[in-house]
Amino acid sequence: MGLDLPGWGNSNSRSVDADLRHCWPTRVFVMRLFWLKLVMLAVTVLSLQSAFAQDKRVALVIGNADYRNIFKLKNPVNDATDIGAALSRMGFSVTMLNNATAEQMHDALAAFGGKAKQADYAVVFYAGHAIQAHGVNWLIPVDGSVDTLLDVANHSITLDEIVGQMAGAEQLAVVLLDAARNNPFPESKTLPRTTPQAATPKNLLIGYATGPGQKVSDGEGRDSPYTRALLRHIETPGLDVADLVKRVRDDVVKATAAKQIPFFHMSGPDEAVYLVPPR
Repeated sequence: MGLDLPGWGNSNSRSVDADLRHCWPTRVFVMRLFWLKLVMLAVTVLSLQSAFAQDKRVALVIGNADYRNIFKLKNPVNDATDIGAALSRMGFSVTMLNNATAEQMHDALAAFGGKAKQADYAVVFYAGHAIQAHGVNWLIPVDGSVDTLLDVANHSITLDEIVGQMAGAEQLAVVLLDAARNNPFPESKTLPRTTPQAATPKNLLIGYATGPGQKVSDGEGRDSPYTRALLRHIETPGLDVADLVKRVRDDVVKATAAKQIPFFHMSGPDEAVYLVPPR
């Protein structure tokens, strides 16, 4: 006893076979196209990995939020974590440092200086409290004393110290500061003690989250507006760093209704410099 189902009897088998034969070229074409795209994707990934492998890339990423002598911040650890992850994807060997004391920051910076001497690309990212006075930027550790400007100067790390430790980077040194640049202390005629800058990288990019004398926004989301803009563009293949900082500036200006305007300083070659090579 048999059960006849439409399309499954002998009389219909030829038409089914014919339909399959008719569809076969299309299926072959689709499969070949799929495999071609897969191979192209693999080649792209391998090319980027090869480009990264040819360069030595090091990064120091610091996020200070849990301050002891000044109000705590919401986002710096998130900012540092997300930037560190992005730099890792870009082929950087990343040293992470969250809620660091002055001693920890000095030690990490000294160790990073040794790595930067051997590197093609060196990046330092800092999110946390900072001030700018007398033309000097001080990055404040979580145990920093902030009663006077002299206290800050004696217990903080200067931008010049960071730049000096990156002098050995062969292709490009990048410092990204997601921190304020205002001076909350009365103006003083006495210049605080600073460490002289020993050397400067031949190719240097400094990205400030805001202009001189200005504060920065922590933002409403996981990351600050400045870090969010960096994350949006920093991994773009073939994006010249000069264009990168312009995009970041435009995004932050838009996100903050022009209340925060990033500033950038760059010295280096006239030709394009990429953090992620073109595909």
